[in-house]
Amino acid sequence: MSRVTQAVLLVLTVVCFVLVVASPKIKIVHKKRGFAVHRFAAEKILQKGFSDDRPLAVRLTSNATISASPSVLERSGDSVTVTWSGVSNPHTDDYIAAFLPNRNGTTTIPIRYKKAELSKDYLTTGSGSLEFNLVNHREDYTFVILKNISAPSIVAISTPIRFKLGEKEPTGPHISLTQNKDEMRIVWTSANVTTPTVKFGKQPGAYDKSAIATSTTYTREHMCGGRAKTYGWRDPGIFHTAIMNNLTPSTKYYYIVGDATSNIWSAEQVLYTPHDSTSTTHVTVWGDMGHANADGSTEVDQQLGARDVTRAVANEVSQGNVDLALHIGDISYARGYSHLWDEYMHDITLVSSRVAYMLSIGNHEMDYPGSSSYFQGEDSYGECGVPYDVRFPMIRPEVKFPDRLWYSFDLGYAHYVILSTEHNFTIGSAQHEWLTNDLKLVDQTKTPWVIVAGHRPAYLASTGKDNEKVAEEMRKNLEPLFYEHRVALAFWGHHHSYQRTCAVLHKKCTKGAPVHIIVGTGGMHLSTNCIKLPHFEYVDCSNYGYGRMKITKTDLIWEFVLPDGTVKDKLQLTK
Repeated sequence: MSRVTQAVLLVLTVVCFVLVVASPKIKIVHKKRGFAVHRFAAEKILQKGFSDDRPLAVRLTSNATISASPSVLERSGDSVTVTWSGVSNPHTDDYIAAFLPNRNGTTTIPIRYKKAELSKDYLTTGSGSLEFNLVNHREDYTFVILKNISAPSIVAISTPIRFKLGEKEPTGPHISLTQNKDEMRIVWTSANVTTPTVKFGKQPGAYDKSAIATSTTYTREHMCGGRAKTYGWRDPGIFHTAIMNNLTPSTKYYYIVGDATSNIWSAEQVLYTPHDSTSTTHVTVWGDMGHANADGSTEVDQQLGARDVTRAVANEVSQGNVDLALHIGDISYARGYSHLWDEYMHDITLVSSRVAYMLSIGNHEMDYPGSSSYFQGEDSYGECGVPYDVRFPMIRPEVKFPDRLWYSFDLGYAHYVILSTEHNFTIGSAQHEWLTNDLKLVDQTKTPWVIVAGHRPAYLASTGKDNEKVAEEMRKNLEPLFYEHRVALAFWGHHHSYQRTCAVLHKKCTKGAPVHIIVGTGGMHLSTNCIKLPHFEYVDCSNYGYGRMKITKTDLIWEFVLPDGTVKDKLQLTK
């Protein structure tokens, strides 16, 4: 391919860079329904030079060259070394950026980028070298030199970098519970394949069981608007879902996912099944995570704290100390940039591929005007819950409540109730009716600990008037149920802090009432508006971290843990 042809292709596909904060068997399942962002200095510079509708100029020079090695990557997440030279008048506003040509010819944005001056001596020589990790988005990558970001132009384009397994490479495997104790659901992504399959067994490389997956996806038309439907859109791939059954509790399994027809498989993964209903269980909890590149490159939006929290939770999982990972809303912070879902799933794989990864939806996945969200803000930038719902098929309520993003399950000695604070939760709503019935049916002789989780908090110590208004509405409609049915703990996110109340009812410490805990410390920039209130026993607006629980029949031990392992807060409840 000539450099001129490359330039034409790139100009057709790369029309904007916004920095604001086929097979008949594929079933399209979704109907249209239903910030203050941490900034990098690089993003502030780049914002000067790009707008939503202005194409990048391409001014290839005879001297400037750029290449990447290796040109073929074995697996998603592998690294390349990008080398360039011959740049005239090197400047601090020059960047090295990775693009994905978009096969449907629509606008796109750089997947990641670094300042060229990060390479030693670039500003004096016009040459340099940097390393990037690349996630397989089912397209070839191209690297470019972006010159003078205040009036950006491309002065050199590399030849394509591709993945050995191409678009059929399985990526982003994640595990979740089903309604049956001996099953686990697994979902992964690739292009369309003939026979999507999971193989698994109790010994490495010895897969004596298998299951065929069903496949689905969502399209641009399912988005509700905003950048999710325009310049942020990218084909999300096909999602394959299989059920692994007849699993033994508290057992280590080995598995691969892929296509039995083309014989393209993932690397071997490890799965830890939860302990049985009469055993001690261990749970990690966090919210508001997002994504940060391990290679130090920048994207349109990153949450730097996510890197350390993800690594810390993954370390706990690798030691076999986790039965359940509970992520309570604001998952990837993709917010209309479709490719960030794949980037996030790559980040979280060492957790989500190994233990049950259960989620609740947050405002940045759901809320958009005209959707079914209870709050009609624009926080999802047009996603309106669709990518979340298709990517994470959680346990569904009974048929009476179809297509609802709330559910419950038992694990060990606890009954977990996962709410959607982004849907109507008021008295008389479908969710409130379901919650009332669910709590009535809990047998607390078998599951003495009742734990509720959702995204927006019912209690918070903050100066934020809008959040407190929502909290008041939640307390009015939900608190009587929690107290009547002896809910022990309520976990929330949304506010980017760690906070813990006493056992509280109507803002007063009350024996027998639930303890409310905010763990919005997964990675998004921390809140700065914490205050002290009498019914709060611990408030921390300064640290990223996650929670972990140890649950027996008579005791529940809770800890808030920093990424370095420091335990900042501890609570023990006893039956």
